[in-house]
Order: sequence, then structure tokens, then C-alpha cells
Amino acid sequence: MRTALVAVALLIAACPSATEEPGPSTLILTIPVDGTSDVPVTQDVTGEWSGRVEGVVFAVRTEGAEVLGARNEVGDGSVWAWQPDGDFLPDTSYDVTLTWTGGTEAVLFSFETAAEGDDDDSSDDDDSSDDDDSSDDDDSSDDDDSSL
Repeated sequence: MRTALVAVALLIAACPSATEEPGPSTLILTIPVDGTSDVPVTQDVTGEWSGRVEGVVFAVRTEGAEVLGARNEVGDGSVWAWQPDGDFLPDTSYDVTLTWTGGTEAVLFSFETAAEGDDDDSSDDDDSSDDDDSSDDDDSSDDDDSSL
């Protein structure tokens, strides 16, 4: 019972009152994470905020050149994704500047793509050597015919 009361008290304390104005949403996650290497060339760039945001701009560059792509709102507007017009170049560094309406300053992060041929499509992986085809080894149904 005491645990339930503590949980209720924490929930009530975390809820904003009707008179509070919601604060500006803050960026809580980027994908890829800053400094990540071996990022698949097919990876989208994603930002997740603590609440709905508008006016999101992804500026993606490599060696100073702008990379063209499209920005998309995901779900309730707290997640935005940017997809390049084509795959990223393999084994290449990218810099991202992320801004949004209400954000106090731009967020900068970088990542490096994987070597050529690496992407995020795991369905191409050949794990057939690990398969255990036991149907050829199961003769138990033939061994129990002694009653005939």
C-alpha cells in the first residue's frame, strides 16, 4: 500500500498544474548519436524532443558541402526524421546542425558512415550455416511400429 501511495505522489508531483505554461521542448535524442562511427549508409538522421516542436531544420554537410534530403514529422511531432535523397557515401564524415522553433541554440553533432557495402538491411545476412535441420535425424516415428 505504501508503494502505491509513493507512486501516486510522484505522478501528481510530475504533472503540470493547469496554470503552468509548458516550457519549450528540449532535444533528448539524436540518431546517430554524436561521434558514432560505422553508421549504415542508409541510416536516416532523427531528432527526438521532450514534446511537440515545429520549425525543425536539419542542415547536413560533408566536407562543407550541403547534403540534400527531406524532413518528415513522425507521430505527434516530438520526433522528426531527415532522409538523404540517396544513400550516404561510405566511410565519410557528416556534420549535422539541428535547429527548431523555440530552441535556444543549435545542436551540432557528427557521425561517420561505415565502409562500402555496409547498410542497415539485416535481411541480407546469411545465417544458413547456423541452421539446424533436425528433420533428417528424427527417426523416432519409425521406431515405434513394433506393435504391428
